[in-house]
Amino acid sequence: MRKRIITFILCGLLCLSTASAIDFSDLPFDSAGTSAGWLERQEVAHQMAECARQLGFAEDSEIILSAKEVWNEAQTQITLIEQR
Repeated sequence: MRKRIITFILCGLLCLSTASAIDFSDLPFDSAGTSAGWLERQEVAHQMAECARQLGFAEDSEIILSAKEVWNEAQTQITLIEQR
């Protein structure tokens, strides 16, 4: 039980710090047109959704739906870059 509480607290702190500290529009994008920035964007979105799940948010909660939207947008961009 104690381990679970500590996990929830740490995950909550990570989720809050990630959500407040990262403005997705400020993530770096390679001027050469590579997918590095989009991959980073996906990773942050994934972490945000995982933290929300561990905190007990439902799959249809706003935070998880927003993270999925960001992840999917990044995947679309990565696919376009790879098709060039």
